[in-house]
Amino acid sequence: GTLDPLASGLLVLVSGFATRIQDRLTGHNKTYEAHVRLGASSVTDDAEGPLTPCATPVVPSRPAVEEALLSFEGTIEQVPPMHSAIRVGGERLYKAARRGEKVEVPVRKVVIQSIELKSYEWPDLHLEIHCGSGTYIRSLARDLGKSLESAAYLAGLRRTRCGAFDLGSATSLEEVGVHSVLSLEQCLHDWPRVEVLRDEMGNLLSGREIFRNNGQEVHDDALLVFEGSIVGRCKRLSDQSFRMRRLIKNPFPTDDR
Repeated sequence: GTLDPLASGLLVLVSGFATRIQDRLTGHNKTYEAHVRLGASSVTDDAEGPLTPCATPVVPSRPAVEEALLSFEGTIEQVPPMHSAIRVGGERLYKAARRGEKVEVPVRKVVIQSIELKSYEWPDLHLEIHCGSGTYIRSLARDLGKSLESAAYLAGLRRTRCGAFDLGSATSLEEVGVHSVLSLEQCLHDWPRVEVLRDEMGNLLSGREIFRNNGQEVHDDALLVFEGSIVGRCKRLSDQSFRMRRLIKNPFPTDDR
């Protein structure tokens, strides 16, 4: 992102009809390789901002670092960086930060599944982090430094996985082309789905609900599939009834039903 110019790695790009289902393609758990540097703090919590050395930093042992990392696993409360794109009072935080204004940043709950210490040689930590969507690795670096009675900032970041997408199967920006485009069917192959007939599709497009009496329970958020193509998402009303949650693409572009 523009606020993380030092970051690299996997970026999931969506276009066309896929933008209507972007939350299901990008809002997944993520994996990062993070380089955290102890002994100094940063206004932006990364290497971009002015750095302030810690006057009397503690040089922790490896066991102390590993113990501190364990305390950040699970569901934790996190304060996003001031230089972030979240909105407070209707304005992006980074805009207030650039004006030098102080804003009370709301605490958010995030989920960190695991943090592995890959290497440590003062002042540099190299971590592999598995976390939920919305986690700020810059905030994690900052808070880790405080926990270790030192200061810390994020010196480097690389995303290696986002949900079902991983860096190993990615394409470089220079090589992106038609050959690297994945269909919705490929990306969402393991998502629950409901096959609908032509008449049912017409009813859904008209805002009416559909009933199923074949004993198959409808999921809360399933894909609507018509003639082998993903056309929308459905909203469950009861165990066997649903209606359109969101249309992804109209299978009847000329309204020919």
